[in-house]
Amino acid sequence: MEGKVNQCEALVNKLENEIIEWDALKKLCRRDEELAEIDTLLGEFGAELGTERADMQKHLDKYEKKIEEDPKDQEATGICDEINDYMDDLEKLARDVNYLKEEKDEIFEEFDEEIPSPVKIVRNKRNANKGGKKNKPCNTDSDKPTDMYYMMAVNCQFRKPIHEMLKKLRAINQRRRDLEEKWADLKARLNKVVEKVWKGYKAIKGDAIDELWAYHINKAMLDLPVVRIAVGKYLFGTRNITCKIINGKLVVRVGGGYMSADEFIAQYGKVEVAKMQHNEDVMAKFAEDQKNAGANGGSPDGRRGSGVYGAVARPSLVG
Repeated sequence: MEGKVNQCEALVNKLENEIIEWDALKKLCRRDEELAEIDTLLGEFGAELGTERADMQKHLDKYEKKIEEDPKDQEATGICDEINDYMDDLEKLARDVNYLKEEKDEIFEEFDEEIPSPVKIVRNKRNANKGGKKNKPCNTDSDKPTDMYYMMAVNCQFRKPIHEMLKKLRAINQRRRDLEEKWADLKARLNKVVEKVWKGYKAIKGDAIDELWAYHINKAMLDLPVVRIAVGKYLFGTRNITCKIINGKLVVRVGGGYMSADEFIAQYGKVEVAKMQHNEDVMAKFAEDQKNAGANGGSPDGRRGSGVYGAVARPSLVG
């Protein structure tokens, strides 16, 4: 009998130790981090879908113009139909991303009201390590208990809905991959005309900043003119930037702080590509206007101008 009592006591002590090792605070912090990860990924999905729809709209405008010029152009008509179908698929996916974001915002609001101060303090430390303007410190005030049993109860309350959102997020990501595969042929045909050979950025040997910059630019395969002006100073498309190495990592000065090279390229690369494309379009239109002006013996409307550009206004480029 005494042996059974000792055995039971040993089991109770073991279970108690295991409960303590669960570390309820860490679990709640993990739930908080999962919500932050969901928010980041939804933001990235939304931005990517927005960029893709904008690109497809440009192609659509181009082929619709072809149809206006030649209503019997069957190839242009077929491509327009495909683009419209693809944009419908993108719209449905974007709508589901927005629905999930609304769900995440609602759950986060409830979660934030229930968590105690220690979780919010850890959140601020995590955001401070990430840096950036978006990660501002949150208010850490809370009247909620900090004992293990309360935090375990909150964790149990939110664990399932958060993990359900992660499942939905994985499903959205899979749908996005399926769309890329489904419409790969269309995108290849649309981009075939403007396809370029990737030459890469060549660094100056011995310049540590330039060598790291070449690594990050080439890894991203960013089709954008990047010019080294001086040590740590570059013209990134139309934007002047300053780079330096901090703790072995290349960072770019943005506002009053720094952003990692990968984050900077991801955030500003497509913007600069769009600016450069706009500049090319403006210059092409300007050249066409000049050609027409020459054919008319003056400006595009037939009037003669004076000076280098005549009556034609010099194009304004995005700076």
